[in-house]
Amino acid sequence: MTSSISAVIAWPLIGAMLLVVAARWRWFNGTSAERYLNATLTIIVTTQLLREHIVERFIAEWSPLTETAVQQVSLCTIVASIAPFLCVISLLSGTDPKDIRRQQFLFYFVAGALALGILAAGTRARRGEQPLEISGGWDGVLAWVAFSVLPLFLAFEMIRRCAAEYRQSGVTAGEKLVLVGIAVAGATIGVTTMIAAVLAVLQELHLVDSVEYRLATHSRNFFWIATTIGAVSAAPLVKEVAGYLGYDSTSKRWRRLQPMWQAMVSMFPDCRLPLDSSESGRRVSKVQLHRTTVEIRDAILRLRPYCRAVDPSQLASFVASERVPGRERESAELALQLAAAAQDRSGIANPPGDAAGMTAPSASASLDDEVAELLPLAKWWVAACRFVATRHSSDFESSSESTR
Repeated sequence: MTSSISAVIAWPLIGAMLLVVAARWRWFNGTSAERYLNATLTIIVTTQLLREHIVERFIAEWSPLTETAVQQVSLCTIVASIAPFLCVISLLSGTDPKDIRRQQFLFYFVAGALALGILAAGTRARRGEQPLEISGGWDGVLAWVAFSVLPLFLAFEMIRRCAAEYRQSGVTAGEKLVLVGIAVAGATIGVTTMIAAVLAVLQELHLVDSVEYRLATHSRNFFWIATTIGAVSAAPLVKEVAGYLGYDSTSKRWRRLQPMWQAMVSMFPDCRLPLDSSESGRRVSKVQLHRTTVEIRDAILRLRPYCRAVDPSQLASFVASERVPGRERESAELALQLAAAAQDRSGIANPPGDAAGMTAPSASASLDDEVAELLPLAKWWVAACRFVATRHSSDFESSSESTR
């Protein structure tokens, strides 16, 4: 069926899919799952092209095929795209890759047989140069049944595997959301495919006149399903580009720690670890993030002798002036305590003997825990330093006034 999507919309999206497929073959081709998925996407984008009227007309002019024949070939390529995708599902389900290499021949054989069935059943429609929806007949019904077998099996496998993974222990909320999304996509494929076959049967039984409906839906359903698959498959590329530009999670957390890190290593230069930090680009590695957290923690430990308990009135003033949320009050208090310690250290050579040590030991067990502890502290660090500096200046002016 020729796509009914406007060329203004269709060609930019098809162009984007071509770029995604080319990029995936170039940079995401290292595992069997990636290669099977890339093969699936290649067939899908080929199908998108075959369903565009300008491509159908071009092929009809320069080959023995008619436009109707090209339309039926696009149904065959849809079926063919499912074979490698079933291999992807099997791999992600934990099936032995050796078993999948044997299974793939079965998938390809079934897809090829069904494609031949579609072409055989569509012979009368091709001779009459009519879409299957218009030519009708029980041979047309057979073509739709042959077309439906693998999509329905794929939908069943997607829903079954998502349900099994969803019930596994340790699955996060985000992962469950992704699984639900995949299951919904599978259900959509199954429902739309089933509707096509059922309506073809009801048409021949003269129970429902669905030709116009099927022409309208078949001309756009696959386009949007294929576009959605392409968009999801572009996620690794987007993540890679975001990482290269420094917008990944690791880089963003590292940048949020930088003001506090710079202040700490300025106070204690020997806290800096003798590690190579010559990574190029804006991407920050987890090693760099880990190094930053270690250096901050080391500097904080060196500030402990200068730490005093925060005056409740000053804490209340800081919380009010900076509008600190209640859930972040503890982090703000610790930031204020460290900022005051840093101010005291700059004015005295030796730590006072009665200084109160910090009462906020780290309970982190991993890098993520460590960063999660430091980020709220770093959030209030600059404001705490500014507040302490202002208070110090005010105290100095008050002392000068009393002296005079």
